[in-house]
Amino acid sequence: MKRFHFDSQNEEYSLSCWPLRKLTLVTTRLELRLPTEGELHELAALASTEDYDPAVPPLAGRHDTPAERGRRTLQHHWHSWGTWTPERWSLDLAMFEQGRPVGIQNVRAADFARHGAIETRMWTHHSRRGTGLCTLAHTMVLHFAFEGLRTTQALAETRKDNTPAQLVLRKFGYRTHGADHADEQDRAVVWQGLRLTTEQWHANRPTTNVSMRGVDECLPVFGLAPQHRPKG
Repeated sequence: MKRFHFDSQNEEYSLSCWPLRKLTLVTTRLELRLPTEGELHELAALASTEDYDPAVPPLAGRHDTPAERGRRTLQHHWHSWGTWTPERWSLDLAMFEQGRPVGIQNVRAADFARHGAIETRMWTHHSRRGTGLCTLAHTMVLHFAFEGLRTTQALAETRKDNTPAQLVLRKFGYRTHGADHADEQDRAVVWQGLRLTTEQWHANRPTTNVSMRGVDECLPVFGLAPQHRPKG
């Protein structure tokens, strides 16, 4: 069998199949993009040092061992990639600080082309919390959602007792949305929904300069064509 050589032509074909590889959000301090396989294993190693957290799917097993949390992190990403469709997608962007992965910023949607609504969640390694990275990463993903995809509203859920997360979201203009509800797996955890509309985003938008690369090439995998983005 002839050996396959990955040249520039093959690279172009690969990007046409999976243009998300080219999607990158950049500020002077942080970069958000898909991780390589090696970087994904670095993230899994970081996740293995974290405690139980029902807000983060790979960390939501209360009795998981470190190895199980790392394994769930790998499987979570593989599942997101393997089940992606334009009608239902979940984008896990790795957060890179000085070239090293430090967490994940997620944005996801169902039937985005019709409804124009996205949901977000985030995980940052405990060693980097309280440094402003969470606020910056959320600024970047909201900029991508509202300015790149023309999202009409961003939804989020936080634990009702997670005051720091509540403060971060309300800084962007999020408002309480819907009724509080208990977690299905851990009834002691109460979730509160929040929503950010286009108008609230523009009224509270941070001045941070966010550079976006590869957005137009990715529009079809988000269920969009350039002329058919949701109206903001």
